[in-house]
Amino acid sequence: MFQAILDELVQRTGARAAAFCDYEGEAVAISPRGDRDGEYDIKVAGATMCAAVMGMLERTGEVGAPRWAAVRTDSTAVLLALLKDGYYVLLLLRAGNGEGRARRHLAEAAARILADM
Repeated sequence: MFQAILDELVQRTGARAAAFCDYEGEAVAISPRGDRDGEYDIKVAGATMCAAVMGMLERTGEVGAPRWAAVRTDSTAVLLALLKDGYYVLLLLRAGNGEGRARRHLAEAAARILADM
């Protein structure tokens, strides 16, 4: 179920990979786009982003819980949609590869995954 959603997300966005991660940064499901580098990179991104996710959730205060985040380097963009209980969906893109469109598709995929949790 989650796998099909991630596969469709990667296909629709042209992303290098997508992952559904738990509150410890472990990938529950991943969808790399046909290369081993994408699989490795999305697992590393999932684990690395876990600290940021947990930090954001601990410091919500009066502003409320965040729903999404993005990190961009010269060559890569990581888009993250927060779900519930510390779970999140990541999308790994080449920088400049339709990030706005990808964010919209990520939000749709996140809503579908959240409905199935």
